Amino acid sequence: AIFNNLPVLVEKPLTLSANATGRLIELAYKENTILAAAHVFRFARYLENFSEIVKREKIKQIQIHWMDLKTEVRHGEKKNYDASLPIHKDVLPHVFSILATLKLSLPEKIKSILWNEIKTKIEIRCNALDIEYAFFLEREGFERQRIIRVEAEAKTLELDFSKEPGFISNGES
Repeated sequence: AIFNNLPVLVEKPLTLSANATGRLIELAYKENTILAAAHVFRFARYLENFSEIVKREKIKQIQIHWMDLKTEVRHGEKKNYDASLPIHKDVLPHVFSILATLKLSLPEKIKSILWNEIKTKIEIRCNALDIEYAFFLEREGFERQRIIRVEAEAKTLELDFSKEPGFISNGES
């Protein structure tokens, strides 16, 4: 597309390395065409609404549960994943854009990473400042799942956008 001077918008990940990204940027510049990376969750109204609720709380822990089916049909299109792309490289760009939309610090220190034996499921635990993060990412799951759970001092907040636009619950813990 770049060689044909077509504008390119990539959802995620743009490339698998910084060097490859640099080469693509140079190529787009040389070919005088547009190359852009999308952060689709930066413009999701339900995340903005959830952010307004979360910002009023003293957060202790954030969990993100992300599960995909092996194959599914969404919006009339058959969706599946590229098995050559590890799940963390596929999903973490989404997770980080979600955290940015919620105006939360990105994790600074990884505490643990646990894989299942066939590498379709990963649990990543990390932290930033006083917040603990737990990311549960899975392919070939039993249902599509997109859940953000925020453990605050006095309550548990949850956004479930497995089916968009999602549902926010604001329960006491």
